[in-house]
Amino acid sequence: MSNFVLAKEFRHLCLFGLAIERLAGKTGLVSASAGPCTSPVLLTAKKGKVYTVFIGMERVVLLLNVKPGFREEYVKRHKEVWPAVLDEMKAAGVRSMNIFLAGNLSVVILEAEDYETSIGRLQKAPFCVRWEEFMAPIMEGPGGEVYSPSKAWPEGAQEVFCWKA
Repeated sequence: MSNFVLAKEFRHLCLFGLAIERLAGKTGLVSASAGPCTSPVLLTAKKGKVYTVFIGMERVVLLLNVKPGFREEYVKRHKEVWPAVLDEMKAAGVRSMNIFLAGNLSVVILEAEDYETSIGRLQKAPFCVRWEEFMAPIMEGPGGEVYSPSKAWPEGAQEVFCWKA
């Protein structure tokens, strides 16, 4: 099974042919294959472990509110996300999603190969559409506006600072 390495910075390393060299020391890399730098790079380590590095991963932060009185229900539902929803998200190019709650503010951090393409696919994915309809009665927009399942994937919040060691 592949391990996903979500590495936006590899876009720059790949352009200089350094992505493979950088990973070689960490993984015992023995072979690699790649298309253009915007496509996955498959890396095989000594023990047969295959790493897929997605070049150009986008990280998007979405803000939503859980309606008052529904926080526990929101948490419960996310502990029981339907497997078909996760399958559709993966097929749409979503590689990770984390949700944090601060009071009733839901902060969603999503990483996708291409956010616009992914949301276009998710808006047509039957289980994802049903999930958003299922969640709608307990959700509202970040400013308290009515939550619409047809607009479940808004433009992300603006990133104003990023620091990496």
